[in-house]
Amino acid sequence: MSKEQKPHKYWLQFMNERVIDRAYVPTTHEHAANCLTHGCLIIPSFIAARQLIYHA
Repeated sequence: MSKEQKPHKYWLQFMNERVIDRAYVPTTHEHAANCLTHGCLIIPSFIAARQLIYHA
């Protein structure tokens, strides 16, 4: 990561360090955030997409 892309020190407490030779294992906070953003928003996105197609 370049200096501009480095996360703020506050956010580092919620992140695991990157490793080169192993798969990344998210922290509990990261996993919960991923579930919220990817899981809970799929249904509303599907409904919105269906409405857009219906009204097209």
